[in-house]
Formats: sequence, C-alpha cells, structure tokens
Amino acid sequence: MIKRFKIQCSILFQKLKRPLNNCKNRYFLDQEIKNINLLEHSSFQNKAGTLIVKCDDIGDYLVWQNTWKYFIQNANSPLFFIGNIVWKSLFEKFNIGAAKTFWIDKKQWGNESYRNEWYKLVNELNVETAITPLFTRNNQLDDLLIYASNAKNKIAWYNKDNLHNTPIFIQEIKSSTKHTLEYFRNIEFANQLYNLKNEFVIEQLMLKKDKTNTLVIFPMANIRSKCWPLESFIKVIRSVKANYDEILLMGGQDSVAACNLIMENCCEQGLRNLSNQTSLIETLEIISKAKLLICPDTAALHMAVITNTQAIVITNGTNALRFTNYPQNVKTIYPPYFRLNLNNEKMYYSRNEIQTISYEKVIEAISS
Repeated sequence: MIKRFKIQCSILFQKLKRPLNNCKNRYFLDQEIKNINLLEHSSFQNKAGTLIVKCDDIGDYLVWQNTWKYFIQNANSPLFFIGNIVWKSLFEKFNIGAAKTFWIDKKQWGNESYRNEWYKLVNELNVETAITPLFTRNNQLDDLLIYASNAKNKIAWYNKDNLHNTPIFIQEIKSSTKHTLEYFRNIEFANQLYNLKNEFVIEQLMLKKDKTNTLVIFPMANIRSKCWPLESFIKVIRSVKANYDEILLMGGQDSVAACNLIMENCCEQGLRNLSNQTSLIETLEIISKAKLLICPDTAALHMAVITNTQAIVITNGTNALRFTNYPQNVKTIYPPYFRLNLNNEKMYYSRNEIQTISYEKVIEAISS
C-alpha cells in the first residue's frame, strides 16, 4: 500500500512539472531560433541534396537502422547524415552510402558556442531537403538543426505537442497508427515519405549465429525508474546458474558499480563481469551468440531482437507498446498490477514500480 502511494505521488509530480518544463522549453527555443536567423542564408534556387538528422540514443538507432536503405535508394543526392556519436561505430559498420556523416556529442549540446558551430555547419550544407525521422524527438536539438539548414523542404512526423512558436517544418507526416512498435513506425515513415509498400517485419541485422549456452545479463538502464533491484538479479543468478555454461554481466560505464556489487555477492563459477569492457560491435556479437538475454528496457533488448536471441525484459511498462511489446523472441515482465492497454500508452512512471516485480516471476519466465 505504501509503495502504491509513493508511485501515485511520483506520477502526479511529473504531471504537475510538465507545464513549467514546457514554458522553459519554449523560451529556449525562441532564443535559439533568433540566433539561427542571424545566419547568412542562401536562396532556395541553389540548394541540392538531402540531410537526415537523427541524434537519439543507441536503442532508438537499433530500431531504425534497417530503414537506412530506403533513404539511400530514394533521397536526392548528395545525402548527408547527422547522428549521435555514441553509436557511430554501429552506423559505420552497417549503414553505408552517405556522401558525408557528422557526429554530435550530446554532452556538449548545452554549450552555446558548440550549438552555434553546428547551426553554421548545417546551414552551409545548403541542402534542398532536411528530414528528421524521429517520432519522439528532442526539439532542442534535432528540430533546431533542421531549422538551421534553411532547407526548402523540412520534413518530420506530426507532433501535436509542438512547442515551437516559429514554424519549423514544411511537411509533417501523420502516422496511421496511434500505438505501434517503434521498429514498425520507422518503416511506416519511409513508406509514407517515399510512397513505398515495405512490409512490417523485423529484419535480422547479422547472419544467424550458432547459439552458445550463455546467459547475458544487463542489470542497469540509463533511467533509475527502469532499474530492477540488484538483489533480485543476484537471486536469479543463484537460481539458474546450473543451467548455463557461462553467465556474463554487461553494460556501459554506468553499469560498472552494479556489476561489481553482483560479483561481490554472487561468486558463482562461470560468472564473468564484462561491464564497460566491450565496444558496441563486440556487445552485439556477444548477444547474437547468447542463448538468453535478461535486461531492463534498454538498448540490449533491441540487440537481441535483431540478432534472433531470446530475451526477457523487466520493465515498468513505460512506452511498452513502442519499445518492448515485440511479437516474437521476447518475454516481457511488468509490475503485477500493470495491464497493457492497446489504446492508451503509459507515459508517466515511478522508480518504485519496477521494484514490485518478484525474482520468482523472472525465474518462471526462464523456465517456461
């Protein structure tokens, strides 16, 4: 009862904060647009080519990368691309064909000089068409880069919660489906943009790998409300250790402390700590060969999906219809009171929700 009360209070607080955050956002956008308008813009007659702007996170890239070929095949040349530097290695391995690529360090985006350098760079590309394919995008980054391009055609998904006082986009595409997997929505964007008829199927990123009897565990997510208690992971490991030749703990820099703690309290034979020791390419390769992945709602899940690896995802249910409700290879474990509503996506959350999931539910999912 106390946990449920804390959850409701947390969700109410998020809802109350939203109007204030929107006001701050609008003020920032107005100031940035004034700066962009000071740039020297060329006429529309001299513009050529296409710019794709996609600066979101690793998981978002993984559920979009399969649509890159549609831009290569249909966009006017030359084709330029701006992405998030954290997944540069993946893009350069699996997505080729751009005339030139540029990589943003989002950690520096709060620096005004850094932003102005990017506005100038994008403006000087002099493209005719600028596109951001993000359904939920950072309007303080992707939208402003599109605006700075001064492209004749500026294209994005329609956003009913538009915070721009100055119009940014010339063409806004409306989705035909209110709630769907982000993987499929990215295909829909390309279909609508270029009048294509691609099927909504999940493609394997890599050739099928021989699976080893390995369990891979990612104990951390990048948001605290998505993190399952470490004590529960330890209990799961102790319960299933005999079923696997090897159990690997993985994740980035933000997972090191958690993985170390699990190792200290769970000294099992065959348990290895690889946190912050593998590149994205190496991580993808390891997951592609694993028998099973267990993780919270994080990029590792999407790596499993596109490499045909079975996965168990432990989630509080936030944006479940977009990011965890896969039709195959994934068992999704929600809080006991959560019910997936196909007509209403869960948008607000509490860090207490995921803690109500018992380790027994995960063990049951592994066994079934």
